[in-house]
Amino acid sequence: MRILMTGATGFIGSNLIRDLCQTTDHAFSIVKRERSDTSALSDILDKIKVYTLDPAADNIYEILAQEKPDMIIHLATLFLGSHSRAQVPLLVESNILFPTKLLDAMASSGVRKFINTGSFSEHWNCKTEYDPVNLYSSTKRALEDILCYYVNAHHIKAITLKLFDTYGPHDPRPKIFSILKKGLREDSPIDLSPGQQTIDFLYIEDVVEAYKKAIEFLGKDTDVSYETVFIGSGQSHTIREVVSIFQEVAGRKINVNWGARSYREREIMIAIADIRKADDLLAWRPRFSLKQGLSKMMTEEKIR
Repeated sequence: MRILMTGATGFIGSNLIRDLCQTTDHAFSIVKRERSDTSALSDILDKIKVYTLDPAADNIYEILAQEKPDMIIHLATLFLGSHSRAQVPLLVESNILFPTKLLDAMASSGVRKFINTGSFSEHWNCKTEYDPVNLYSSTKRALEDILCYYVNAHHIKAITLKLFDTYGPHDPRPKIFSILKKGLREDSPIDLSPGQQTIDFLYIEDVVEAYKKAIEFLGKDTDVSYETVFIGSGQSHTIREVVSIFQEVAGRKINVNWGARSYREREIMIAIADIRKADDLLAWRPRFSLKQGLSKMMTEEKIR
């Protein structure tokens, strides 16, 4: 199978394409921006074909016509927890306009299988109905609505994986574990919120496995045209519990100033994935508890 991926230079994308290169016989290509840093892929660049998008990403039509992939995995995104007015066009261009061009190029080139990446933040406090936490979440939902058109009008078979929080070794994103690791390295106090909000953390190996199951699902000859599946651990921890588990695994204490930071506007206070559909549809379940995932992460990063 020929698979084209967007967002392959990011944390999830680089882990996914590396695993796929090592464990499957698929042929891989990626599309990237001119400014994208490919250092995370340095060990596998000789195994994948790399296409560079023009500034407006209009050459995506030519890329798909030339590459003729059997499937596209869309991971590219711009995440902003909050935004300024100058960042509105960036969110729309990155999360709506480019992937819409990608879908339109798929329709033109006869590519009919698409794995999309959504976000649990489209459902504030785990509501069943759509209730976006921020503008980023709104752009993710807007793309899903656009995807429905291409599914219905152009017979594209698709699945959206709505990810909860993810983590793993060498994650460059400024998330809670980066802050905690910094506190360990520098032996300095860190400022956190009161810490009562709950988070569902999923280890990167489980994330990769979910995408591999989605690839298998789209490869089957079924009548299903579009599905949306939540991908998380199915376990929830308060930030205070997360810090306690992190300290237990690290074997060291961290000086935390609880409440030094206020909760954000529309802070997600409840986050826990309902993974029953992932199990039923994809035969996927997470393998790592938070403690197990942190242990693997710290061992690989030689933190302990």
